[in-house]
Amino acid sequence: MKKLISAATAAALSLCAFCSDFSIGFKPEGAVSSYTKTVYTVTSKFGDYFRTVFEKETHTFANGLETDVCVYSPKDELLRKHTNTYDSESRWTAFEYADFSTGVSLRTEFEYAPDETLRSETVTDANSGALNSKSIFKHENTKCTENLYDADGKLVTRIISSQNESGKTAEEIQYNGDGTLDSSRKYAYTEDGKNAIVEQYGADGTCTQKIVFRYDTASGFLTEIQVYNQDNKLSQRRIYKNDAFGNPVRISCYDVSEKFGTTVNELTRIEDFSYVLN
Repeated sequence: MKKLISAATAAALSLCAFCSDFSIGFKPEGAVSSYTKTVYTVTSKFGDYFRTVFEKETHTFANGLETDVCVYSPKDELLRKHTNTYDSESRWTAFEYADFSTGVSLRTEFEYAPDETLRSETVTDANSGALNSKSIFKHENTKCTENLYDADGKLVTRIISSQNESGKTAEEIQYNGDGTLDSSRKYAYTEDGKNAIVEQYGADGTCTQKIVFRYDTASGFLTEIQVYNQDNKLSQRRIYKNDAFGNPVRISCYDVSEKFGTTVNELTRIEDFSYVLN
């Protein structure tokens, strides 16, 4: 399954992907000009937990819009950079992605229709300008069809999504380029429109993963994300500690399994956030 980062199709397809991509497009509340996310891997030795810096991210904002994301190694070496461009109407028009370890450098440009819906997404090599891929979107009432083509114009993936009465994505069905079903996702929301449940299904219709979002009753802030496997057993947890605005200060990721006759939550990853105010 091939899918590029897209403004129209961002979804939590797995907790691992959701953890690593959480900050992409994340807009903190309050007068934040930038923030740093430090990611730690956690290991256990002789019953004690030890954490090690895995990566650091810096996110910069201007006029409330995220302008760039830089990812650094534990030695502060720049690994990847993501730079966004907006038009006068604050629409996301393009971004450039550079991976300095592999030399890959891509530019993605978005085209909008007169009704402000996304019309196309074109990915080119940032240096040569050679076409990498192109997505074309067709909107019909509450349905959107995205066709992803490779550089030769061959259909790679088709995603058909439908919206509920509130304009939020209710279902996505993904097909391979040959027309065979790849997978599908169903979305449910709380009464105030927050994510509640995301269910992923395989080509045979079996639910392969369920993601559940939990919120604090008083504040409405996100407190936990739970992932259930194809046997509907809790397999991963992501627990949030938030500031007064609801921005995450620390996110702790756990693997859940049955060990020694009981359910064990093993801490595997920590994400710490620090914010710079205007």
